[in-house]
Amino acid sequence: MAAEKSLAKAQRVASRRDGPRKGHAPSNRWKRANTRVQKVHATVANQRRNLIHETTTKLAKNYDVIVIEDLHVKGMVSNHALAK
Repeated sequence: MAAEKSLAKAQRVASRRDGPRKGHAPSNRWKRANTRVQKVHATVANQRRNLIHETTTKLAKNYDVIVIEDLHVKGMVSNHALAK
C-alpha cells in the first residue's frame, strides 16, 4: 500500500517533467523522475509476487485439499473496486 502511494507520487512528479517528444530530447530531470517511477514499479511488482508466493506456499503446506471457485473475472475487472 505504501509503495502504491509512492508510485502515485512518483508518476505525478514525472508527468510534470519535460519528456521526450518529436524533435526534442527528454530533460535530465524527466529521465531521473522516470527512473524513479520504474524502480517503484519494480518494487510493487516484487511485493505482489512475494505475497502470492508466500500465500500459495502456506496453503500448500497447511492443507491437503484445496478447492477453487469459478469467478466471473470480466465482471470483476469492470468494477474498479474489485479490479485490483
